[in-house]
Amino acid sequence: MLRRHGFGPRKGEHQPPSEFAPTGKFGRMFPNLPAFSPSEEGLTQLGNAMTDTEPNNPNGDNINVPAGYTYLGQFIDHDITFDTTALGDMMVDPLAVKNFRTPKLDLD
Repeated sequence: MLRRHGFGPRKGEHQPPSEFAPTGKFGRMFPNLPAFSPSEEGLTQLGNAMTDTEPNNPNGDNINVPAGYTYLGQFIDHDITFDTTALGDMMVDPLAVKNFRTPKLDLD
């Protein structure tokens, strides 16, 4: 049977979000927490705190961080977010997605 995009049943729509009920593939840590709304002044202070006033290398390289950290970080990111679900089987409803990854490096 040929299925066209958008014509399949949507998964997870019939279950209201709740901190006591499973929510699908990716869960929310604090589902009832209101959205963060920072002040403009707070964001400016944060941006100023992250500004490097004395870079240690004029080329922009950080000599104190080994080059391998870039690849290690990328490897960890891809391991944590790896999803074998086929595009046609993906859920449309973001609240119906449950995190199925483990906290260890699964090397898959």
